[in-house]
Amino acid sequence: MLKPSGVDLTVIGNYVERAIFLISNDSRLNSDDRERIEEYLLSAQAELVKDDPSWRKIIGALVIVSTILGGLAVAPEAVENVNAAVRYLLGTTFDGGPSSPPESLPSFSMTVET
Repeated sequence: MLKPSGVDLTVIGNYVERAIFLISNDSRLNSDDRERIEEYLLSAQAELVKDDPSWRKIIGALVIVSTILGGLAVAPEAVENVNAAVRYLLGTTFDGGPSSPPESLPSFSMTVET
C-alpha cells in the first residue's frame, strides 16, 4: 500500500488547483475534454482533504490527467503542474523526505466545493 510520509498536502493541493485553473481557462480544450479532466482533478482534490486520503486514487487521477493532456498536446502549464505534483508525491514516498516545491508555485486555498 502506498502511504507517503512527510507529504505536505498543501503543496499537492496547490499543484492540482493551479492545473484546474489553467485547464478551465484553456480555449484549446473542447468542453467534453475539459469536463473529463476537471473531474479527475476534482476527485484528487477531494481525496486530499480526507483524513486518510487514498494515495492510489490521487496518483491515478494525476497520471490519467497528465496522459490525456499530453496526448492532446494542450495546456502545457497544466501538464507541468500535474507532473510536478506526481514528482513531489513520489519523491517524498521513495526518498523518505519531502521534495522541495518550486519557489514560483502560486498559493491556492485548500477548499473543495461539493
